Amino acid sequence: MNESPDADDAHNRALQREIAEARSTLKALNADIVDAEVRLHGAQSDPLLQANEQLVLAMLKAQGEADTVAVAFEAASHSACHDALTGLPNRSLFDDRFAQATAHARRHQLRMALLFIDLNDFKSINDRLGHSAGDALLVEIAARLLQCVRGADTVCRFGGDEFVVLVPEVSSVVDAGFISEKLLAAVAQPLAMRGEALAVTASVGIALYPEDARDEEALLDCADAAMYGAKARGGGYCFYAASKAEAAMAPQRRRSTAEHALDEQRRMNELLRGANEQLVMAALGAAELQETAERALARHQTYLALLGHEIRNPLSPLRYVAALLEGGPHPQTLLMRLRQTIERQVHQIARLVDDMLALSSTQRAQLDVARHPADFVDLLQQAIDTCRAATEARRQTLEFSTDAPSQLARVDPLRMVQVITNLIDNASKYTPPEGRITVTLTGSEAEVCIRVADNGIGISFSDTQTLFEPFLRAPEALASGSAGLGIGLTVVRELVVAHQGSIEVRSAGIGQGSEFIVRLPR
Repeated sequence: MNESPDADDAHNRALQREIAEARSTLKALNADIVDAEVRLHGAQSDPLLQANEQLVLAMLKAQGEADTVAVAFEAASHSACHDALTGLPNRSLFDDRFAQATAHARRHQLRMALLFIDLNDFKSINDRLGHSAGDALLVEIAARLLQCVRGADTVCRFGGDEFVVLVPEVSSVVDAGFISEKLLAAVAQPLAMRGEALAVTASVGIALYPEDARDEEALLDCADAAMYGAKARGGGYCFYAASKAEAAMAPQRRRSTAEHALDEQRRMNELLRGANEQLVMAALGAAELQETAERALARHQTYLALLGHEIRNPLSPLRYVAALLEGGPHPQTLLMRLRQTIERQVHQIARLVDDMLALSSTQRAQLDVARHPADFVDLLQQAIDTCRAATEARRQTLEFSTDAPSQLARVDPLRMVQVITNLIDNASKYTPPEGRITVTLTGSEAEVCIRVADNGIGISFSDTQTLFEPFLRAPEALASGSAGLGIGLTVVRELVVAHQGSIEVRSAGIGQGSEFIVRLPR
């Protein structure tokens, strides 16, 4: 039996009311979900904002401290080796250059000249015009002396109004006299001071290496004695040999002037012959001298690069943390790990800054270590945690094993973490994706042994002999596209040696992987 049209209409109206009520309920639920998501995002964004703020402040502070240290290091290095008033090398720097010059002269049989310069009547100028005018006069005299010498010569303020000029090579004795005349002429140029023109004169004593003496103190004494000989003559310059001859001849004034002149001429002829021989030898050894200077410059650049590499190492984990924090919301446990990483790397940077300040004040090109009892299991775990992100990004397997739950030794914990981190990072860079890296810790009563092995590109036998030298990178490493500056392993070696330990590298050859072995005394 069919229902009536009125019944159908009533049924349709009931369905429409139920649909409208369902839509209203669904809309309200959707609004609640959006509100809950907004509250949840706000609750998780606060820790992320705080972590980002801490990271930015830490990196800005580290950069500021590194810049401050660089300026302080340069200023301390300069002030430790130069006179505060004139800016000339002081006695300490003069001693170093004299030692280098004598070693070179002895090896190549060269002649050196040492000129001892003293200003005449400087005390009267100081007393009459005051100490500030005297200081200004010394600064001007120092500048004039510098303009008269070659780049290889050294002008040193020896003390008070005394200066010393070291000429590493003189082709003849006559040249030493020419240099002295040039210096005396520069000093004698009038100088305006406190409204009056000062005419300053000087006395120069000349001592020759090796004729007069062969060590620094003796040669300085000879030049000083010759300077007093020049003062006795009223100024000018005087050779030590001439002053010594005059002193010896004082009781024998009956000798004729002609005989004395003849003896002096014979001596000068012998000196000139010797000077000509030395000139030929100097010309032959010029290339070797340049090579020595280039090696010294390379050593200086290497040391600066090592310090720069040490400062840059902690920045890599900080950059990784910053990149990770830019993502979406993170669990609280991960945020705590990231915060610990930031604090550990900032502490490492502060430690490196302290090392650089200590090095700049003591002028020592070495890295100090502060030893404390430490568990190597914990140190290796810290290094592995630091490198884990890089190995995971390359889809590499990083495994750690030890033969004991604890391996104690007295080491610098931060330095050891840096050593292990560098080795793991080096293995990761030169191991292809999905490769394998193993870190093994073993120990005995006398030492702790750490092995970092990989199945990467390997090392040829010839390259294993020079792998720890700065800036040397194997052709295979360059071809891989992962080669750095070539100083990371040099830093590792220096830190291991500072702990009285040893490091060696083993590899079966190209494509056969490599293994680095560090042994440290307990």
